[in-house]
Amino acid sequence: MHFRCLNVSKAKCFPGCFGCQRFEQACVLRLSVLILSLAFSLAFFSLMGCDCHMARRDSGKKAAKGGSGRSSRPKTKAPKRKKQDWPQQRAVLFKPDRLKYVHKIDRPNGCVFCAAKERGLGSESLLLYRDAHAMVVMNKYPYNSGHLLVLPTRHCGDLLALDETELNAVTATVRRAVAALSEEYKPAGFNVGLNLGSAAGAGIPEHLHYHVVPRWNGDTNFFPLIAETKVVVETLEQTFDRLLPYFGTK
Repeated sequence: MHFRCLNVSKAKCFPGCFGCQRFEQACVLRLSVLILSLAFSLAFFSLMGCDCHMARRDSGKKAAKGGSGRSSRPKTKAPKRKKQDWPQQRAVLFKPDRLKYVHKIDRPNGCVFCAAKERGLGSESLLLYRDAHAMVVMNKYPYNSGHLLVLPTRHCGDLLALDETELNAVTATVRRAVAALSEEYKPAGFNVGLNLGSAAGAGIPEHLHYHVVPRWNGDTNFFPLIAETKVVVETLEQTFDRLLPYFGTK
């Protein structure tokens, strides 16, 4: 290995030159310093890595125990998720007599309309009006206050089997019911119609009947749509007393 001579004299370099020895020692010293620096650097960064790892582990333990860790910022609690009940809890309006209708438990022998006709006018029979060819019965489970049923007096479930006199009488009585409800309740509109046959939705298909239902804007709200409960604002007795003067007695 050739080292540059540090002898500043012009004399030719010789074996064991003092200048060359000085240069060699300087190179070895610099190399040693460089190696030591690298060793110290590696040791330093290794220690720093261990410290960071220990700090993260301690922070994780504190967080698991509810501690705040190394962060000084206050941590906001996540909102508790409300436990959803199953089935969903709902408000209840109790109407126990409705159960018999829904489950068809209270099915009387014979026709309920003919039975009301035999019992005569009154709030118990729900019969408001009757003549030789047509009659008006209040719906025991009304969709709205003033829900009326108009039907032929004769027991008949076929519209085509009605004679002309009966058909005209029923039509005229439907019109009379609409007039009475318009005067007394002043609704915004009406649903008027009949369901022929059980497949079409008739609850009592053996005795045809027209539904006359007064309607108001907003009467279909969240109660019947979501809670499946209809709120009627007056009793059947009150409805009977309000409408009886419009039909008189027969």
